[in-house]
Amino acid sequence: MAKNTKKKIVNFVQLIGSLGLTVAITFLGLVALTFFIGRVVPIDPVAAIIGAKAPEDVYQRVFLELGLDKPVIVQFGEYLWRTLNGDFGTSFVTTRPVLTDIIAFFPATLELATIGLLLGVITGVPAGVVAAYRHGTRVD
Repeated sequence: MAKNTKKKIVNFVQLIGSLGLTVAITFLGLVALTFFIGRVVPIDPVAAIIGAKAPEDVYQRVFLELGLDKPVIVQFGEYLWRTLNGDFGTSFVTTRPVLTDIIAFFPATLELATIGLLLGVITGVPAGVVAAYRHGTRVD
């Protein structure tokens, strides 16, 4: 194998490793952000689920079921593990698994994203051409 080919393979492996690390760090940051946003919102999650007038024993049972008695770092570890395994919990709104809702609403999300992308290209490309043609003027 030529020296140049080995160097290309090494560069490719380094690139893949770098991209993998970037994806992992981004994923971990996103999961941490969503977890901690849920913790700083001034809403009692148990009261949101069962209502403010629920009996204390029901409140305590749901509190324990949600794992809110555990340290935050343990809660985060469990949240991360469930997320990695595709278990996003149950929706408070629809009472169905969140993954089911994601799958159900994904086509509409994809449609909106596609329309937004097309509108961006349709307006952005001509605007870029005009700006390039009128380089250095007020239009640019």
